[in-house]
Amino acid sequence: MQTTYELAFHLDPTIEEANAMHIKEDIEKTITSNGGSISFSKAPEKIRLSYPIKKHPASYFGYMHFMLKDPESLREVREHIAPNPSIIRSLITKFDADLQKKEDVLRRMATEKRKSRAALHKAEAGKPAEPQVKEEDIEKQLEGVIEKL
Repeated sequence: MQTTYELAFHLDPTIEEANAMHIKEDIEKTITSNGGSISFSKAPEKIRLSYPIKKHPASYFGYMHFMLKDPESLREVREHIAPNPSIIRSLITKFDADLQKKEDVLRRMATEKRKSRAALHKAEAGKPAEPQVKEEDIEKQLEGVIEKL
């Protein structure tokens, strides 16, 4: 049985963009040479970081989803990534596709709910306001009801 993983990585921002693509392709080759298959891959793009990583305020960020049959292959992928000085941070996690689909559905439902609330609020804003009832009118009606008793 194949296990699906997600690899997220930050690359040194001082390298050329072409070199960042080369590193991503090298990682993909390592995965496929160890019997894995890439199901999704995002090209590294330069981003500003919320906090510095190894004194860099930016990095090339990329990620990919891949499948491997045995944990030994995963160890080999990690060993290939670790010594590369251009990879300033990486993380490999198990990727649960079913859980991701459920989260996507919940996210879409929440978005639709917000949109329907906004539409309802907008429709209510367009309606004329109900006339305000004065206290004096209420008191007169109340007195009329009391007199009838």
